[in-house]
Amino acid sequence: MSAKVRQIKDKDGTKIYPVTKASACFMPNGKDTVERILNDEIDQDTDITFPDATKIVKTLASGSTVITEFLDDGSIKETTKDENDVVLQIKVTKFNEDGSISIDIDPEDEEEDENDG
Repeated sequence: MSAKVRQIKDKDGTKIYPVTKASACFMPNGKDTVERILNDEIDQDTDITFPDATKIVKTLASGSTVITEFLDDGSIKETTKDENDVVLQIKVTKFNEDGSISIDIDPEDEEEDENDG
Protein backbone atom coordinates (compact mmCIF):
# COMPACT_ATOMS: atom_id res chain seq x y z
CA MET A 1 0.00 0.00 0.00
CA SER A 2 1.44 3.31 -1.07
CA ALA A 3 1.31 6.29 1.29
CA LYS A 4 -0.06 9.64 0.20
CA VAL A 5 2.07 12.73 0.56
CA ARG A 6 -0.10 15.67 1.63
CA GLN A 7 0.60 19.24 2.62
CA ILE A 8 -0.89 20.06 6.03
CA LYS A 9 -2.63 23.44 6.28
CA ASP A 10 -4.17 25.31 9.20
CA LYS A 11 -7.70 26.80 9.19
CA ASP A 12 -6.42 29.91 7.34
CA GLY A 13 -4.79 27.82 4.60
CA THR A 14 -1.23 28.45 5.82
CA LYS A 15 1.13 25.55 5.18
CA ILE A 16 2.24 23.67 8.31
CA TYR A 17 5.49 21.71 8.54
CA PRO A 18 5.44 19.23 11.45
CA VAL A 19 8.52 18.76 13.60
CA THR A 20 10.17 15.40 13.03
CA LYS A 21 13.52 13.64 13.31
CA ALA A 22 15.74 12.49 10.46
CA SER A 23 15.54 8.95 11.88
CA ALA A 24 11.76 9.04 11.29
CA CYS A 25 12.01 10.12 7.64
CA PHE A 26 12.35 7.22 5.27
CA MET A 27 13.65 7.38 1.74
CA PRO A 28 11.35 6.25 -1.10
CA ASN A 29 12.73 2.70 -0.86
CA GLY A 30 11.10 2.43 2.60
CA LYS A 31 14.27 0.95 4.11
CA ASP A 32 16.78 3.78 4.34
CA THR A 33 16.47 6.86 6.58
CA VAL A 34 17.59 10.45 6.07
CA GLU A 35 19.54 10.15 9.34
CA ARG A 36 21.72 7.29 8.07
CA ILE A 37 22.49 9.05 4.81
CA LEU A 38 23.36 12.33 6.52
CA ASN A 39 25.53 10.63 9.14
CA ASP A 40 27.50 8.82 6.45
CA GLU A 41 28.03 12.09 4.58
CA ILE A 42 29.06 14.04 7.69
CA ASP A 43 31.20 11.36 9.37
CA GLN A 44 33.38 10.49 6.38
CA ASP A 45 34.77 7.54 8.38
CA THR A 46 34.97 5.28 5.35
CA ASP A 47 36.98 2.12 4.79
CA ILE A 48 37.71 1.30 1.14
CA THR A 49 38.98 -2.11 0.01
CA PHE A 50 39.75 -3.67 -3.35
CA PRO A 51 38.94 -7.39 -2.98
CA ASP A 52 39.79 -8.05 -6.65
CA ALA A 53 40.52 -6.21 -9.91
CA THR A 54 36.84 -5.68 -10.73
CA LYS A 55 35.40 -4.67 -7.35
CA ILE A 56 35.60 -1.79 -4.86
CA VAL A 57 33.95 -2.12 -1.44
CA LYS A 58 33.32 1.05 0.54
CA THR A 59 32.19 0.56 4.17
CA LEU A 60 30.57 3.70 5.57
CA ALA A 61 30.41 4.93 9.18
CA SER A 62 26.92 3.46 9.64
CA GLY A 63 28.11 0.00 8.65
CA SER A 64 26.43 0.27 5.26
CA THR A 65 28.42 -0.84 2.24
CA VAL A 66 28.62 0.37 -1.33
CA ILE A 67 29.97 -2.32 -3.67
CA THR A 68 31.08 -1.09 -7.08
CA GLU A 69 31.61 -3.80 -9.73
CA PHE A 70 33.03 -3.32 -13.21
CA LEU A 71 31.12 -5.83 -15.35
CA ASP A 72 32.34 -7.70 -18.45
CA ASP A 73 29.97 -5.75 -20.73
CA GLY A 74 31.63 -2.46 -19.69
CA SER A 75 28.83 -1.35 -17.38
CA ILE A 76 29.27 -0.42 -13.73
CA LYS A 77 27.02 -1.92 -11.04
CA GLU A 78 26.74 -0.20 -7.65
CA THR A 79 24.96 -2.08 -4.85
CA THR A 80 24.21 -0.29 -1.58
CA LYS A 81 23.47 -2.47 1.47
CA ASP A 82 22.64 -1.49 5.04
CA GLU A 83 24.52 -2.71 8.11
CA ASN A 84 22.33 -5.86 8.14
CA ASP A 85 23.29 -6.71 4.54
CA VAL A 86 19.84 -5.74 3.23
CA VAL A 87 20.03 -4.34 -0.32
CA LEU A 88 18.87 -0.72 -0.35
CA GLN A 89 19.60 0.12 -3.97
CA ILE A 90 21.16 -1.29 -7.12
CA LYS A 91 22.31 1.19 -9.75
CA VAL A 92 23.74 0.18 -13.13
CA THR A 93 25.55 2.68 -15.35
CA LYS A 94 25.70 1.68 -19.01
CA PHE A 95 27.82 3.24 -21.74
CA ASN A 96 25.77 3.03 -24.92
CA GLU A 97 27.09 2.56 -28.48
CA ASP A 98 25.90 6.04 -29.50
CA GLY A 99 28.13 7.61 -26.83
CA SER A 100 25.32 8.27 -24.38
CA ILE A 101 25.21 7.02 -20.80
CA SER A 102 22.14 5.52 -19.15
CA ILE A 103 21.64 4.85 -15.45
CA ASP A 104 19.13 2.26 -14.30
CA ILE A 105 18.06 2.11 -10.67
CA ASP A 106 16.48 -1.05 -9.25
CA PRO A 107 12.74 -0.52 -9.81
CA GLU A 108 11.90 -1.72 -6.29
CA ASP A 109 13.45 1.50 -4.98
CA GLU A 110 11.21 3.80 -6.98
CA GLU A 111 7.90 4.74 -5.43
CA GLU A 112 5.05 6.74 -6.87
CA ASP A 113 4.19 9.80 -4.79
CA GLU A 114 0.78 11.39 -4.80
CA ASN A 115 1.03 15.10 -4.03
CA ASP A 116 -2.02 17.00 -2.84
CA GLY A 117 -2.42 20.70 -2.21
